[in-house]
Amino acid sequence: MMWRFAIVLLLAGCGEVVVGPSPDPQRDAPEVARSARAAEASFRRAAGRIEPVAEQVCRTRNPDFGVRGCDYRFQMSTDPRLGQNAFQTIGEDGRPQVVFTLSLLQVMRNDDEVAFVLAHEAAHQVRRHVLRASAQQRLGATLLGTLAAASGTASDESVRAAAGFGAFLGRRAYSKQFEFEADALAVRIARAAGYDPIRGAAPFARFETGSNAFLATHPPSADRLARIEAVAGR
Repeated sequence: MMWRFAIVLLLAGCGEVVVGPSPDPQRDAPEVARSARAAEASFRRAAGRIEPVAEQVCRTRNPDFGVRGCDYRFQMSTDPRLGQNAFQTIGEDGRPQVVFTLSLLQVMRNDDEVAFVLAHEAAHQVRRHVLRASAQQRLGATLLGTLAAASGTASDESVRAAAGFGAFLGRRAYSKQFEFEADALAVRIARAAGYDPIRGAAPFARFETGSNAFLATHPPSADRLARIEAVAGR
């Protein structure tokens, strides 16, 4: 769930875990890109507070994940090939990993924004989006591949192409809904960690990261911000 320039945020419902707020010495950063040192400090502060909340939410919602399945590893990457991104994945050891690139951190204005991105990526894993997307991908490939083969006139290459397109459609089918779900849960995680989710979602007002186009992976920023504000209001 890559975060293209600016941001991709996620949220979904869950019971709140309260962690007392602590002061943020650099709550508001300059409009221009922050220094690497300031960005890293912001990441470490936010990660330190989001991680225990995300882990408790994960354990509560997914008791079948076991110890490693909810043992988050938050990492900052300086690899220029990743661009301005944040994403989550599952490591070979079974632990969920959230990676935030330094270049994206440098355009975040405050700790609330960094915390919201971290909460959003963690929420994807809590909501089983990787597993659900993979299942949909396999189903789409099977359905279209089977239909192509059943025609009796399709070549092996055509069947493979149909299966590939089916996998693509299957993975995209609910991608926008996954973003809304992650956004909703991120609101709760961020707030429970002592951050302001509305302030954290401010980049949606600055950057357009989605579209209503057919098969677009992310919904329009305005739609996401409206839903985030509604969840936060509740």
